[in-house]
This record gives sequence, C-alpha cells and structure tokens, in this order.
Amino acid sequence: MKIRSKISKIDEIWKFALIGSLLGIILFSVAIHNTSKSNEDSPNLKEIIEIGVNYTQFDRDAIKAIVGESASEGYEGMLAISRGIRNRGNLGGVNGLYSEHIKYEPEYIFKLAEQAWDESKYRKIHDGNYWGGTKIDKDWIERMENSGYIKVYEIGNHVFYKK
Repeated sequence: MKIRSKISKIDEIWKFALIGSLLGIILFSVAIHNTSKSNEDSPNLKEIIEIGVNYTQFDRDAIKAIVGESASEGYEGMLAISRGIRNRGNLGGVNGLYSEHIKYEPEYIFKLAEQAWDESKYRKIHDGNYWGGTKIDKDWIERMENSGYIKVYEIGNHVFYKK
C-alpha cells in the first residue's frame, strides 16, 4: 500500500512538472516573439491578414480597404464598410484601399477589420453600396441626395446610399 501511494504521488509531481514546463515554454515563446518586434515597424499586412484563413486577393484587399476607410470607426463602423464593399461587389472607388495611414495602423486594427469582413458575409446590416464621410464628403453626400440615391444607413462618420 505504501509503495502505491508513493507511486501516485510521484505521478502527480510529474504531471505538475510537465504542465509547468509546457506553460514556461509557451510564456517564453510569447516573450521572445513580443520583444523581437520593434515598435517602429509597421505591421506585415500579409502576416496579419493571412493568419489561419485562406483569403483570396480580393479578401486581403477588402480588409486593407476597411482599415483605410474606417480604422478610427470601431468594429461597427468597420462592419458597415465591410457590408458596403460586399454589396458593391468590387473595390472600385474605395479610396481607403490606398490610404497612407494603413501602414501605420496597429495589428489589432487589422484583426478587427478581418473579423468585420468575415461577419459581414452573414450580418447584412444595410444594403447600401455607396458611402461617404460625413465630415469630408459633404459635397458628395449632397450630390447623392440630389441625384435620387436613397440613404439607407448611417454610423459614426459614414453615411450609406443605394440607387
């Protein structure tokens, strides 16, 4: 009986040692990864956008455009832009795709944009396929409204229209 209880105690000790070792390896790997990145480096778009998902080139460009159009609009703003891109079916006229600030945005912004893009496939929050910024596109918005376009959605600094 004493031998069995000693063996079970040794088994428990080995289990804890193994679990502790694994946690240590994981934490060490995370620490090495985080310290190897310079804060001055811009995120590697390809790395960020392709993690765990087989995106097409259109998907990668759409995620980049979402960041360019709505990096400061939060998740719901990104979702609205994502839905607008899906409704449009192309990136023609989506100026955010070429925004200079994209290369300076932190990794979490790309993650949010990726999540919004994925969710917009199923969550159809509006049916607009044209949009503009309420602060910078005032003339464009006025032309849209005077040309028979219908305002279908507004969130943050964006307003969405359809014909």
